[in-house]
Amino acid sequence: MSVPDDGSVSWPKISPDTGSFWSDQGAQDPVIFKFPERVFIDKGVAFNGAFADVNMVGQSPLAMALHSWAPRDASLYASSGKGAMAIVGHTQTSDRTGWPALPTYTPAAIGVSGFSINDVTTGTLGQSWGLYGDAVRMPGAGFTVGAEITCANLGDNSALTPYNVKTGGANSGVTLWLASGSGLDAVGYPGPVNDVAAGLVFLSSFADDSARMGRGIVFDRSSIRGTDGATGAGTAIAFAKGHAIEWFNSSGSATSFVIGQATQAANAVGIQLDDNGLNVTDRTGGVGLRVAPGANLANHFLIQPSAAGSVPFIAVEGSDASVDFQIKPKGPAGLLQLGYYSGIATNPAGFTADRYIYIRQADGVALAIPCRLAGW
Repeated sequence: MSVPDDGSVSWPKISPDTGSFWSDQGAQDPVIFKFPERVFIDKGVAFNGAFADVNMVGQSPLAMALHSWAPRDASLYASSGKGAMAIVGHTQTSDRTGWPALPTYTPAAIGVSGFSINDVTTGTLGQSWGLYGDAVRMPGAGFTVGAEITCANLGDNSALTPYNVKTGGANSGVTLWLASGSGLDAVGYPGPVNDVAAGLVFLSSFADDSARMGRGIVFDRSSIRGTDGATGAGTAIAFAKGHAIEWFNSSGSATSFVIGQATQAANAVGIQLDDNGLNVTDRTGGVGLRVAPGANLANHFLIQPSAAGSVPFIAVEGSDASVDFQIKPKGPAGLLQLGYYSGIATNPAGFTADRYIYIRQADGVALAIPCRLAGW
């Protein structure tokens, strides 16, 4: 292909390396490619490379207001003039080759990588991001996502559990892989590689907490294998033994929690919420306890455990001043059982009552059961 050399085609210049980064602080030839210091691509060539936001020439006022710091601080700045992808990275494992110096090593295929090291340990501490994505939805605009990560599995499904994640369970693919350590333990980093504070954190806006998430985590109705959101069941979150969901008070102290400590599936119990209420079940769905739903609830049970030397009890509470306590066996042959007898009534005919206890039948009739303070 021949290119006319008649001035109809302009070529970017390579300016000498001045050691400066911003055009208003010593960098040369601001509105051209400056390979020694900074590279501008597509619409990015309209940016003059200055530090000041107002010098972001060629960008829309909206981009200047929202994201001007990004091209200002970038060594490589590509702004798509087509409203499409500005930078794309692609690789595939079949192209990998071994290193002559390390014949047993083959590199991993990674489409795009971002690395950052926070090494400021004195004075004003620095901040560091390995990757950063920022999307802004304007009023009236449509679907907007800060980052989308997808993974397609064209092979067989693997059976992933919390105990085989690193040993083949994840072979069918993982859409988002959050790992601590950054591989420093594998390369022999000279020092401890400690725990990170958390694997995933949700934040409100730093300014005044006014911008928050509408939901923390949302699972699309058919995103989990086993259920379409109307029928079936599937595992949305899988924990290992001892993993807990924990709550904290405003002082940062741990308070409520839910934790699983069972070791045998036959002994495990779970909670199922359905139209029949709250059900405590086994793994097969057999119900051991049910709290039925109701409308306009006002009265309820209280189960109070106790310390050693005290008596636990079951009581009723509610807004009514007096609330009966009904224990109802099932069926015509169901009876109320109250422990074991403590003595034999040897002379019931000579029994003399000095106390009585009121109970109420299911039909509302009150009965008095005679009894006495001592045995007979």
